[in-house]
Amino acid sequence: MKKIFFLILFTFISLLYAKDNKEIMDKNSNAITDYVEYKNYFDVSTRNEEFDFWRLKTVIYNGDIDFVEKYYPCNEHFGVLSQEELSLLRNLIYAKHGYNFKNEEIQNFFKKFSWYKPSDNNDVILSNREEIIINDIKNFEKPDVINFFENKKSYIIEQFNGGADQRGFVLTLNKDGSFYYKPAQGVNRLKCFEGKWEAENGYLNLAVEKEVLLFGGYITCDPNTPFFSETHDVYVSFKNNPIIKLPVQAGREYYKSDLPWIKIGFFDCQVKK
Repeated sequence: MKKIFFLILFTFISLLYAKDNKEIMDKNSNAITDYVEYKNYFDVSTRNEEFDFWRLKTVIYNGDIDFVEKYYPCNEHFGVLSQEELSLLRNLIYAKHGYNFKNEEIQNFFKKFSWYKPSDNNDVILSNREEIIINDIKNFEKPDVINFFENKKSYIIEQFNGGADQRGFVLTLNKDGSFYYKPAQGVNRLKCFEGKWEAENGYLNLAVEKEVLLFGGYITCDPNTPFFSETHDVYVSFKNNPIIKLPVQAGREYYKSDLPWIKIGFFDCQVKK
């Protein structure tokens, strides 16, 4: 009988303790939303895969037709693709709809995948999202490039991201040929990467030598831009440096300014020499 009494008493106290804890958590919910552990795979909607330079190569050679639903424009992902790979990525969307390619090489590439069912009717109807992605790919395939940057000079490039509280990426090009890239503020495991840069025929070529990732921590509940806090830096070096090739195009001027606006890859940026 005593054992039953103490068991009931213990259960009652535990319930009260849990209630008090919940109230404490609710009061602090505006400071921390969740604890995040390091994983090998991250939800792309939070841009956590930005550190994986070969993400789109994996999509192409695995025939991942679901990438459309996880897509976001990222200079690093597109900049490492060859012209052939950009073509395959664009045609992956058409292959998903059963497009029958006249190009035998492309046709044979997609025949490797069980999901590819060529149709006699090539009147493909694309979704709005698919049309946006195809236009993004074409932006890297055949850009209208300009020769703006000169080697052995210094530049600070900052992406226009819509507001002072939402900083875009910052790319610093040094006259000694080194560069430092800091991504846009947000929920992102990529802290920065650096290496050597070179301007060539209207492109910026970034040879990445090292990147710094954020390990562990939690996501803060910032009303404007959530971000990781209390993380540890993890340094990654490469045996074969990824080369990110970014087209440089004329930008759009948002405000009157003495600083020029240049389009780097997908994004309008302001450049300080």
